[in-house]
Amino acid sequence: MSKRERESYDALSAINQIKQGKKRNFDETLDLGCRLNIGSSKTKSDQNGIRGSIEMPFGTGKKVKIAVFCADADKFNEIKNAGADYVGAEDLVDEFKSGSISCDVCLASPDAMMMLAKISKILGPKKLMPSPKSGTVGTNLVELVKSFKKGKVVYKSDASGSLHAGIGKLSFASEDLLANLHALLEDIMSKAPSSNKVVFVKELFVSSTMGEGSCLLDKKSLAVKTGDVK
Repeated sequence: MSKRERESYDALSAINQIKQGKKRNFDETLDLGCRLNIGSSKTKSDQNGIRGSIEMPFGTGKKVKIAVFCADADKFNEIKNAGADYVGAEDLVDEFKSGSISCDVCLASPDAMMMLAKISKILGPKKLMPSPKSGTVGTNLVELVKSFKKGKVVYKSDASGSLHAGIGKLSFASEDLLANLHALLEDIMSKAPSSNKVVFVKELFVSSTMGEGSCLLDKKSLAVKTGDVK
C-alpha cells in the first residue's frame, strides 16, 4: 500500500495528487469511490442499497452512447434529434438480444418497461437496466437524453456497499472536479436510509481510470456532511 493510500487528504489535494501522477497518454477519468454503511440492516431499503443520478455541474467530458426504448413511434424522430444514438421499441429489444448494439446508457418511457423484461438478463449485469430510482425512466425522453449528453451520471451501490462513479476528466480544472465531487456526494447523502444516518459513509477515495493506487479523502475537509463527521 502506497503512502497516499495510507494517509488521508483534503479533497482538492487528493485530486491534484491523482492529476500529478498521470502517466497515460489519454485523458483518464477521475473516479469517486465510496464505502457505505448499508446492507447490514434488515429493512428493505437498506438491503436494496442506493441508486440515483445527477447532472454534473461541469459535465463528465465523456461522450455517451444512449439507447432509448419508447412505445410511441411518433416520438422517435424528436428523441433522435435530441441526441439519442438508438431509438426503438420491440425492434430495439431484438437488436440487444442479437448483441448488435453497444451503449453507455439506456433510457425508457414508463410504457416501454414491459418489453424490457425480455432483455433484463442482458441489461442487468451491464448496469444498463432503466429504473425510475436511477432517473433513467421518464415521460420526457427528449430532456432525459439532453441531460445525459451534457454529463448526467448514474450510480448504484453493489452488494458490499461499495459505489463508484466517474466525476470528470483529469484535464478538467481541479476546482471543477471538486465541484463535481461535492455535487455527487451531496446527492448520495440524500439517499441515506433513515435507519442509518449516523455513520453512512465509511470511506471515500479518488482514483483515475488506469492510475496506480488511490487517494483516501479526509471526510472532515469536505463541504458535504457525510453523516459521521463530529
